[in-house]
Amino acid sequence: MAIKTEETIPTNRRELHEYIAAGHLVLPQGIKTIRKALGLNQEAFARLFKLTRRQVSELENEKSDVRISTLNRIGRVLGYRVGFILAD
Repeated sequence: MAIKTEETIPTNRRELHEYIAAGHLVLPQGIKTIRKALGLNQEAFARLFKLTRRQVSELENEKSDVRISTLNRIGRVLGYRVGFILAD
């Protein structure tokens, strides 16, 4: 089930690209931002990436670690891969 309308998804994706370009997309907020950019609730996002809703919730709330392979699988949908960014 989508949590965003079709009109807001492009805006969410632009916002995501801006966060990434500025080096501000960090976990756990990154998972939530990507999920919203796709217009998905936690349950739909979990199904898409073969996770449980609980795992998504824990990732978004920094209560769980995530494997790099899982992050790459999530990022690939929007054309991203895991890498390093320069810290402030």
